[in-house]
Amino acid sequence: MQPTLQLYTVAMRLCNKGGLWERALGLMAEMRAAGVAPNVITYNALIRACGKSGKWELSRKAFVEMMAVGVAPNTFTFNSLITSCSVDWRVRAIHLPQPTPGIGFRYFGHSLIKHGTSARDRRART
Repeated sequence: MQPTLQLYTVAMRLCNKGGLWERALGLMAEMRAAGVAPNVITYNALIRACGKSGKWELSRKAFVEMMAVGVAPNTFTFNSLITSCSVDWRVRAIHLPQPTPGIGFRYFGHSLIKHGTSARDRRART
């Protein structure tokens, strides 16, 4: 039985929950080798798994790849990217490629405002 997109996505999401970023990267490579095209949910799980483990550079790389293959990001994508850049309570600058007109800036702006508020709240509590 050949694994499907849904099975890979579920496995990737489990890697996210378990902090298994290396396994998530391996699953993405396995997907490509099997000819299964990842979707936005799969990329979001990879971005989140890498980000939660402090591997923000890999989160950014996954996002750049996602855009290059034509998978449109959503609000969760940008929330995950922003979170990955502040996982150790320090916000890092992340240089993203030009978003698709009409998609990226709207989502990114919403995510940044949402995350900025929570980051400010966290700083106030420390």
